[in-house]
Amino acid sequence: MRGIKFLLFVLSLLVVNFTSCSKESPVEPQENLTFKEKLQKVLDDGIESQHGKGVSAAVVFQNQELWSGTSGISFDTTPITKDMIFCSGSVTKTFIAALCLQLSSEGAFSLDDSLHEWLPDFTNIDNSITIRQLLYNTSGIYNITDNPALWNAVFNNPAKLWTPEEIFPSFLELPYSTPGTGWYYSNTNYIC
Repeated sequence: MRGIKFLLFVLSLLVVNFTSCSKESPVEPQENLTFKEKLQKVLDDGIESQHGKGVSAAVVFQNQELWSGTSGISFDTTPITKDMIFCSGSVTKTFIAALCLQLSSEGAFSLDDSLHEWLPDFTNIDNSITIRQLLYNTSGIYNITDNPALWNAVFNNPAKLWTPEEIFPSFLELPYSTPGTGWYYSNTNYIC
């Protein structure tokens, strides 16, 4: 119960924060709303007051009950729905790196294994690159998200799920350097 009270407190702070940033009227009374309606209101008010595009959120309570809600649009004029898949962005690099460290410590592979031990050949990717070099951004591999042609293709077909076999031949340019000779931030390191 204490966790739910804390969550309500945090969410009420969010509602106050969202509305205090707005030039509109103060928060409407919420006594008649259910807890789930209050959570949804936080999303709706936040999108409106912050001029956001869209949001999807979920809360898992101690009793394992799940609440999820959405507000706003995804792309174009498509409303966000609970079953939409979102790109989680660069935060996944942290999870991938932690998983690689864990698997390496369990003996599943070595961080010094080269790509040729695990992946097929791709143009513009040197298969002598190690897993460690991918994780450290010292592989020299071109950052595929710097290629405007990739973004044009993605925005022309936003629902398409791309595979490395489709992306690399079309959008991967020459490497920045030979493996291990420089540091270059590259999203491609975490796609391989």
